[in-house]
Amino acid sequence: MPNFISEDQIEQAMVQRLQHLCGYDALNCYTVDPDDLDDGSGRTDKREVILRDS
Repeated sequence: MPNFISEDQIEQAMVQRLQHLCGYDALNCYTVDPDDLDDGSGRTDKREVILRDS
């Protein structure tokens, strides 16, 4: 088994720290089809990274 940390593992660890230490909310917007906008975020484009309350 390789001994390395992936970029995804680093990102997930940082999201968890932001949630626990700073009270951030995280939303998993993964969809099988990258163009599928029905991911629970309410975005009109997947490039939007800051989600605003409606």
